[in-house]
Amino acid sequence: MKGDKLHGTIQANLPKDMSIKQIKDEPLAFGLFYIFVDIHFEEKDGAMNALESAIDKIDQISEFETVAVSKTSTKIG
Repeated sequence: MKGDKLHGTIQANLPKDMSIKQIKDEPLAFGLFYIFVDIHFEEKDGAMNALESAIDKIDQISEFETVAVSKTSTKIG
């Protein structure tokens, strides 16, 4: 499943103080994709745990990995 189809599901599962800035798909193999999601959130205690917990609850996502965390805007992909 590509990121554009997961956008609403991911956003609905995020805590209210987090939002998706952009989503980018990268092909992996045999119809599978990496989906890079740039999520904006406030730096506070427990924010990463809350984010990871929210993503982990989404049935359509089998695995995820935090690639980078930055205090400034980043480009993905």
